[in-house]
Amino acid sequence: HENVYYTNMGRKVYGGGGITPDIEIEQSLLTNLGVDLRRKNIFFNYSVDYLIDHEENVTLDYLASKKDIDDLLKFAKAEEIEFEQVEADSINDWIKNELTSNIIGRKFGEVERYKIVLEEDTQLKETMEIFEKCSTLKEMFKYAEEIKQNKKEEEKVNE
Repeated sequence: HENVYYTNMGRKVYGGGGITPDIEIEQSLLTNLGVDLRRKNIFFNYSVDYLIDHEENVTLDYLASKKDIDDLLKFAKAEEIEFEQVEADSINDWIKNELTSNIIGRKFGEVERYKIVLEEDTQLKETMEIFEKCSTLKEMFKYAEEIKQNKKEEEKVNE
């Protein structure tokens, strides 16, 4: 690293490569089915159709039922999305959250949709856990260093 800088708190940071987070939190990857459902706008299209028939029953506490999910998957097959039931089962929680958030979003707007999406956001959940563990920035930076050190030790063991 050519350029070394120091923050107001005395932390060493390096210039020239963008911002590197102190703690990296992996995001879950979508299965092929998840990618196809998004790419072909299945959640959006199904939600529009769903609200035509059920709008009066959808309140802010709406939660997609098993029947709703089964109907969404039938809709997806009708739209020529191929998948095995075992794959759908493996992402059932994600499908439920996406369907719920899309239906709520179509009826009540994007702010309400995002409230539901964030309930299942693994990166946000882990971040909030870190904030609960650390009451100051100094503690958080120390915790981040511990995580980095543990990761390095794990990498050495796995070599």
